[in-house]
Amino acid sequence: MSVRSLRVLVVLLVASPLFRTALTDEAQDKKDICGDIKSNVVADTEFDFQTQFKVHIESVMPDKGRIANSWLYFSPARKMLKATLKSPGMDYELYDDYDQHQTLVYNLGDAKRGSCQVYPFMTQRLGFYLLPSAPDAGLTPTVSEVLRLSGKSGFGSEQIQLMKSSNTKQMFRSLNVQQYDSCQKITAYDGSVAIVKVTHLVSKTKLARTESGTVPIQTVINGKFVSDKDGNVVNLPITHTFNFFHYSTSVTEDDFLTPEGIVCPNRKGPNNFPKPPLYISFGQEVHDTTSGQVITVKTTYDKEFNFVTDEFFDPTPGRQSTFRFDDFYAGLSYQIDHNTGACIATNISENDNVNNYKIVQGGKLQMMTPEQFWDAEGVKYHYNGKKHFRGLETESWIGKDESTGYMYEWYFTFGIEHTMNDMAKSEQKDPHRIPYKRIFWPDDTDNYFSNYYFQVDFTEPALLLDLSPCYQNQRQFISLFVAGLALERVEKDETLILRRAVTTLTQKLNIPFTRIANPQIAFKGSKGYILFEILGTPKYSSDLVTQHTNQPSLDEVIATLKKLTKDRKLVFDVGNKDITVSAQAKYEEFAFKSPDRGGGGYSAGALAGLSLTMVVIGLAAGGGGGYWFFIRH
Repeated sequence: MSVRSLRVLVVLLVASPLFRTALTDEAQDKKDICGDIKSNVVADTEFDFQTQFKVHIESVMPDKGRIANSWLYFSPARKMLKATLKSPGMDYELYDDYDQHQTLVYNLGDAKRGSCQVYPFMTQRLGFYLLPSAPDAGLTPTVSEVLRLSGKSGFGSEQIQLMKSSNTKQMFRSLNVQQYDSCQKITAYDGSVAIVKVTHLVSKTKLARTESGTVPIQTVINGKFVSDKDGNVVNLPITHTFNFFHYSTSVTEDDFLTPEGIVCPNRKGPNNFPKPPLYISFGQEVHDTTSGQVITVKTTYDKEFNFVTDEFFDPTPGRQSTFRFDDFYAGLSYQIDHNTGACIATNISENDNVNNYKIVQGGKLQMMTPEQFWDAEGVKYHYNGKKHFRGLETESWIGKDESTGYMYEWYFTFGIEHTMNDMAKSEQKDPHRIPYKRIFWPDDTDNYFSNYYFQVDFTEPALLLDLSPCYQNQRQFISLFVAGLALERVEKDETLILRRAVTTLTQKLNIPFTRIANPQIAFKGSKGYILFEILGTPKYSSDLVTQHTNQPSLDEVIATLKKLTKDRKLVFDVGNKDITVSAQAKYEEFAFKSPDRGGGGYSAGALAGLSLTMVVIGLAAGGGGGYWFFIRH
């Protein structure tokens, strides 16, 4: 069923063969069809319509021998009119977007999930009753214009003229109604033209209902087509009746949501697809409609330090999470089962189910760019409108990867750039939109994956990573006394100071940040210390485009660290986000005891004695791999 067929049924115009007649004068046709209609009311003052509405319309078409049913929604606040048509073999939704001055027509019964076409607003509308005359650009019609009680009549610049019946006791459906008549000229979807007399019945008295004001009851049109799409004169009668039921002025945001999973090519929108961030962390629930599974994952993406982490939460009672860290500096994937403490480190390879990478030339791997991570590369996104979702106003974009057939739809918050837990406000100069929801369709069926995002944070990750369970006998505990490290600054900006410290250490020691485990700040009296472990050299490499296999050994790193502190060349920035404070570090081997691994951090007992080297026996790898598939596709 084509969009043109929709227009035939939505506006209830006939598509029977047109009969040619001799040329007639428009004025004569108007008089013959409508009689002598003289305006005796002004629509704007005659009616007491509320500003928005929704209504069920029963359309009776004697010439077609059928009855059609539809819903009509209108809201000037949303600057949107929506019409639906559902009958055997047809399922359509039509949206007039007054903000963007365009019309969207969704055929929900076409080709798998459906199709959409975009039409410009025209001075000659593509329909009659359900679609009012197109207003000028930037304007939204009133309720009386939507119901064809005012607005353009179709005869040049003439406005609709209403003649009020003198019968004050007219009854219809046991209601006291008021009748109005008008004469209108309509232009159908194919350019054919009809002149009709329109009879409107609206409520005369205030009804005992929750909403006050005038209510439409019935509209009848009688007339004929006077020309076909090619301008040839015709004479084809038309008689249609529209009965209104369930009229309500309670319209919700959800009434105007455009369908998910359908691209409207060339749909206009106020904004482009949001710019992806270089670093972000977020929680997500992944819903798989195929298997019925719901997976909860905590993810961090950091392009600056070339890593992605995924923590998978096992829904089994009593089970802890499984942590995965993809290090694109060394080409390693670390997987730690928090139930057993077991860790394995393997090459990142194309056989991996959690594909946070892309295959490039020569079969080499590289970390996803921000555009790739957010499905923005190779996908042409189309604006899909504002949608009220989880208590927030969002904007959505939908696009298809033509090389794979994958379809993506993203929802981002509208008017909000920062979350409450983004305390550093690290990207105020270049704010990013907060992702709220993602839908992924791997094919043209109704099977899809939904990602619901929460705890979104654009703050630069603190790099507080502990991969020490993955190293056997290749780790050394370090404490550095940092002159100028003030407690009041740490209390305000501990995360920022630690990130700066790890960044400085990686640069000065020429090692990736993954070899600095569990960095923390501690105080002994007024003296501030940075505590961490340095891990040994990774034993694996992968098929990454850029290799970093020639890393210094653990002994070499310790020697370099001692020399830097001795030469007073290891300096940290321990200020807050507005102030830079340079503080020199001093290597103090016996200031602290190595961390208590049972608690996962530096306990009070760690501040008493002396010990430098930690030894952890490696355990066999645990489970958790079954969850990995659901993160990237």
